[in-house]
Amino acid sequence: MMHATIDFTFPLVFGLFFYLLINRLSLKFSHQKSYLPFLAFLPTGFDLAENLTLIYITNTFPDFPQRITAVVPFLTIGKFVCLVIMVIFIIILAIKVTSRAN
Repeated sequence: MMHATIDFTFPLVFGLFFYLLINRLSLKFSHQKSYLPFLAFLPTGFDLAENLTLIYITNTFPDFPQRITAVVPFLTIGKFVCLVIMVIFIIILAIKVTSRAN
């Protein structure tokens, strides 16, 4: 149960962190609200879907749900691709904000 708690808490924490960071940077850059920070929850969605799928697979043991098991690698790849894109986006936005301030 402890493992499941961490698996659900961590994605929410990093999603909220990315949301707040992108929101703050985008407000400094354009001074108007945007829906762009909500993209920070995309990797969170992939991570939570991956965790729920793995819990389902574990609970159905010794059965082996092949179709659902085949989805897990795509969720993992989606999560990491979204995380990399978020980090690159944050770096670009931070560079634009700092260059605009100078």
